[in-house]
Amino acid sequence: MKILVVDDDPETRELLKVFLESEGYSVVLLEKGEPVIKTILKETFSIVLLDIRLPDMNGIELLKKIHKLDKELPVMMITAFKDAENVVVAFREGAVDCILKPLNFEYLKSSIASRARSI
Repeated sequence: MKILVVDDDPETRELLKVFLESEGYSVVLLEKGEPVIKTILKETFSIVLLDIRLPDMNGIELLKKIHKLDKELPVMMITAFKDAENVVVAFREGAVDCILKPLNFEYLKSSIASRARSI
């Protein structure tokens, strides 16, 4: 399975890459939202891990764009901000889960296993 990770924090991206690859996943990393749509059009992913706050766009707006392309692609939001309003909006827009930083890797592993689509 292939996972797309979109997060502006290089440490978070690297931690996720190391962890997910150790679990047997193939991982593509992006630091900004702009290249996400082009990447999704070129490659097939089982799930997207998407930061709510990106330097070039709002993660929730990007979630909407992703679902316009592929309504069935599971998107799990990541946030360092315990902002209940954004989490609620993300779920309304179709996010399958929301993970808070610092990351709980056991929860993340379980959530991906139960929500990722087989491709």
